[in-house]
Amino acid sequence: MKNILGKSLIVTIFVALLSSCEKPSVTDDAELLNRLMTNSVDTLVYNSSKHVIEAEAYRNFFPGSSIPTKRPLVAYVSLVNLDTINISTDLEITKLYIINDPLIWISSPTSASSQSIPWYKLRLISNDGPEWDTNILVDVVLEIWNSVNRESYLMIVRDITIERIE
Repeated sequence: MKNILGKSLIVTIFVALLSSCEKPSVTDDAELLNRLMTNSVDTLVYNSSKHVIEAEAYRNFFPGSSIPTKRPLVAYVSLVNLDTINISTDLEITKLYIINDPLIWISSPTSASSQSIPWYKLRLISNDGPEWDTNILVDVVLEIWNSVNRESYLMIVRDITIERIE
């Protein structure tokens, strides 16, 4: 009896752990897609400086072990001040949208700080995205929060290829 209860407990814990795994936030929302595509700009002028987005998207297929693993989408994004002066501390990247029409992956990117990143770039990363095909084109939209005037801006870079890293 104890053996059956022990096995049942282990199975229950395993199922609970599997169900609690966070899945990428992917939506098929036509209204959101329309808002992102119509309200996004490719260049943002703030404090008399022009800003653009640089983006990379890839899935890592580098063999790492004999156990099959997920190969989630990874996105690196940078807000770049074209005048090569510091990015204003008033600006913060709050959301990343990767658009594989009609699907949208929504994430909250985190810092990708490195000493090799120039001071005129704000670089962030989002991990654990969907397992979309490689060699397809996606659009990348950033939502940027201005803490001074309490406004959000949407910026877009189009036709970014999801690369396959091997």
